[in-house]
Amino acid sequence: LLSFSNTMTSTMKLGSMAGLARRLLRPAPSRQLNAWAGAFDENSGAPLAARMELASKLEGVWQVKMEEQDSSGLAAAAGSSSSAIIFKLQVEGTPVAVMRAALLPPPAGTDTPATGLLIGAQAHPALPLRAAGVPLIDASRKYLAKRGAGRVMAVAPLPGFCQWIVSEAAWHALDDKDPGYSDDQPSAVEAVAKGVPREGHSVLGHGTFTAAQPALEKLAFVYASRLALDTEAETECAMFAAAGAEVVGVNYMHATDADSMRDSAGTTVSMHFNDAVVEKAEPKAEPETITITTTKAPPKP
Repeated sequence: LLSFSNTMTSTMKLGSMAGLARRLLRPAPSRQLNAWAGAFDENSGAPLAARMELASKLEGVWQVKMEEQDSSGLAAAAGSSSSAIIFKLQVEGTPVAVMRAALLPPPAGTDTPATGLLIGAQAHPALPLRAAGVPLIDASRKYLAKRGAGRVMAVAPLPGFCQWIVSEAAWHALDDKDPGYSDDQPSAVEAVAKGVPREGHSVLGHGTFTAAQPALEKLAFVYASRLALDTEAETECAMFAAAGAEVVGVNYMHATDADSMRDSAGTTVSMHFNDAVVEKAEPKAEPETITITTTKAPPKP
């Protein structure tokens, strides 16, 4: 019934991306936001409705900038033959949200078009990720289409995945008729989700993760589908889903940093934008900067 694809796993490892993601968007000093400084301070960590209102006011102000020179870390993670870009959403010249993109070349000797990849979105705590992600996704998809991407994918982490498994005690609901089921699978899933060794084992090791894999992949698909439908979820999965992407695959133990392994067993999901790529490839050279503005007059903060 479910088909899981690990195509992104072999293309891009996320363990080395965690530090890069944290470095690219640090909270900006309020003074750099000029007239908007008070609004950002007031709404940092505020309820969703207040932050959505701020985002609505900023739609006539913010701009999307593309900077290839900042993307060496992503290029290394994606592979030397990939083209990587950083997209920044700026207010008063200060980044308030970022997202990484890459153009992945097709396999040699094939007519398959290149694949665009979106990954690693972050937003200032005064802005909802879903709202800040809209202009970033739009700009990056247009850029990737011009560079020849025949399709655009996204990779999203699953924050809180292990906590959800524990809260649901999901290992008790595993179906012994599912492909890959084994008698030690429930205890393996419980151990991975809780981050403790199985009974009779001294460490939480490779054997436990392997035994849990079939069940965790299925559970990850269910969890990601719930995130995608949650209109208030502040996750990349929900953000990409709101922009038209759907979950198409699970990448088990994809992000290998300690925090990701603890939080989600390193699991991510691949998502695909089903609508047509927004712009076709053009022969002219690509400009170094993409700027997107709206036509309405800038509102008062």
